[in-house]
Amino acid sequence: MATKILPKFINVTPLEMYKQITHGTYDNMRQTNKGLEYIPSQFGGIFGQQVILSQSIVMEITNFEVT
Repeated sequence: MATKILPKFINVTPLEMYKQITHGTYDNMRQTNKGLEYIPSQFGGIFGQQVILSQSIVMEITNFEVT
């Protein structure tokens, strides 16, 4: 089993958060069609998103694949 881990730091702006959530939605559909399970980024729900956007935060996003 190979695991690929790709960490990156991003400055979370409203546009970046929108892009991450949208990307997660499409990845969820792709993985579901393959019969795999996928959990998209949530950013702590609505209240977590509000905190992230109200402060100037640099966030680390870690993507990984298990094949």
